[in-house]
Amino acid sequence: MFKRPGHTHSRGGFTLIEVMIALAIAVLMVGVALPAVNVISTVNRQSATSELSGTIRYLFDKAQLDHKYIRLTIDLDDGSYRAEEADNPVALTSKKLEINDGALEEPEPDDDEPMSAEEEEERIFGSTMSSMFDDQFEWQGWYNFKEKMRRKIVNFSEYSDEIIKPKKLPENVTIDGVVTSTIDGKVTKGKVPIFIFPNGWVQPSVIYIMDTDEEQIWSIRVEPLTGRAIVVEGEIEPPDFEEDARDEEERL
Repeated sequence: MFKRPGHTHSRGGFTLIEVMIALAIAVLMVGVALPAVNVISTVNRQSATSELSGTIRYLFDKAQLDHKYIRLTIDLDDGSYRAEEADNPVALTSKKLEINDGALEEPEPDDDEPMSAEEEEERIFGSTMSSMFDDQFEWQGWYNFKEKMRRKIVNFSEYSDEIIKPKKLPENVTIDGVVTSTIDGKVTKGKVPIFIFPNGWVQPSVIYIMDTDEEQIWSIRVEPLTGRAIVVEGEIEPPDFEEDARDEEERL
């Protein structure tokens, strides 16, 4: 077989038409992929906020049913949370806890000086809840245990419930910060506890969830008397917990 001089079947590169077709296909694939990524991101965020909200409400109900003192510990560094139960009754401090470089500072231990009945009352219940639940706590025999629990160290262990397990948020979802009634500001690092009591009261708080793909923040506001965790789009302002407590007291 003879070949014509100068004729070859091999080519050293792409023609302009082939390059344009390749670019068009690439643009089309990106256009299809981006909505799919956004959908996955939205689903992850919705699932994370719904699961965290449902966990809080479930623990609120279980604390009353099983008469347990529970805390939900949120780890902002690795985007996880876990439920724990106490071996003794839990008391909230009435003094606001400080924040250092975004992390919650350890509270100072109580001194050994004796307290008056009013000081002990405020130490146990906190200034925002002392008058709201006197009847409920007294009905549960709380006052009989006040002296016993005053100097007793409370230890926490993993919550013994097959349904509630330690949970880590999806890769594109993080916890941007937490505000509670006993913290002076917004915590953005370390661990933050939210306490749940068997008398039907959960520590009022706001948890900020961030969708890192869309760079949007969603707020979960925890209602103290109902255990509802309401999801709101955007970063809401930290509420005045003491004023809210007074309003609830007036409604009661």
